[in-house]
Amino acid sequence: MNAAMITPIPDHIRAKVRLLLPGIRQSKQKGMLCPAGGLAASLLKEMLVPGEEIIALLDNNETKHGTLIGGVPVIPLSGMEKTRPSFVMVATISFRDEIIAQLRPLADRFGFQILDLCDLPAAPDALLHHQLSRLDKMYTIQCREHIDRILSNPEYDNPLRLEKFGYSCYSQHDEDGIIQEIIRRTEGGPKTFVEFGAGDGMENNTLLLLKQGWSGLWIDAGAENAFSIRNRFEGSIQSGTLTFLEKMITRENINELIGSRYQGEIGFLSVDVDGNDYYIWESISVISPRIVAIEYNAKFPPPIKWSITYDPEHVWDGSDYMGASLAAIADLGCRKNYQLVGCNINGTNAFFVRKDLVKGRFIESADPATYYHPPRYYLMEGFRQSCGHRPDPRTGCFF
Repeated sequence: MNAAMITPIPDHIRAKVRLLLPGIRQSKQKGMLCPAGGLAASLLKEMLVPGEEIIALLDNNETKHGTLIGGVPVIPLSGMEKTRPSFVMVATISFRDEIIAQLRPLADRFGFQILDLCDLPAAPDALLHHQLSRLDKMYTIQCREHIDRILSNPEYDNPLRLEKFGYSCYSQHDEDGIIQEIIRRTEGGPKTFVEFGAGDGMENNTLLLLKQGWSGLWIDAGAENAFSIRNRFEGSIQSGTLTFLEKMITRENINELIGSRYQGEIGFLSVDVDGNDYYIWESISVISPRIVAIEYNAKFPPPIKWSITYDPEHVWDGSDYMGASLAAIADLGCRKNYQLVGCNINGTNAFFVRKDLVKGRFIESADPATYYHPPRYYLMEGFRQSCGHRPDPRTGCFF
């Protein structure tokens, strides 16, 4: 055993092993340690019996496979199918959550028990917070794995599809990446946007564009959102880069509101009001966006064409009475001279490109089912996993 591999065993892990060992030895169970790191080496040297209680070490690092640590072979996770352990001890602090997420489906399949040696002790008043934090991390990892499984479907290998380009910087789901790819393919045009509702400014479809040097208009009726935007984006508003209107949007006033800032061609329009989206986009005539993102109600798959009844006072109550189905919005887009080019895999937003800009750069189908994704709102945490640290309203420089 390489002395450099030895890692001191923390007291709480030592206590956990001492608690588990009597039951393991009495039942004569045989198990494994994961991963094949310094902590596992220390446990084999000081506390566990190689070849008796521990018959193998699990590790995804291919360079370790076939080597021995403390006289115990290192095997890949796929090797479990032959060995079928009674338990697997997780012996890492840094990668604990990731490894447990990998082991969980294998435990369901092969029937072994996961013994978490590295669960950090918490004071009673902090225990609930600690447990919730762990659950959040595990959920995020599982969501990311599910996203990767969806995207591994061969149909998404078509280079004209948009799903694999999705990611989140400031968007709620994967909209940021898809919007960036559509802009790249359509190239050119004014770097201007209109978005409603824009929320509090920290999570929407155009904050990334603002930080890339675009200018635009945000509209939102929420008093708290308005307060947040005016304070956080004071610099952008004062410079004229960003215009904000605190207004309730209706199909009767939308052209007047947008027309106060833009007329004619703009780069990007985002429509998300959780209700009258269909009717508001239908009414817009003062601008000609190159690209449109609009929320759709994924509960109603193609060919169902559905929308709420127009009500200028509508406020979403959290129910499924909101927006319109993808098939209904696709028909509207066609009438307005736009081609549906994709949806995000969460089933929340549909993306349209003005027909004169499509030119074989996207999948062109008259059937909205080609692009449809069902409601997978639970995947949001998987995109947030990769969006970096907390947002900051300062725009910085774009190069």
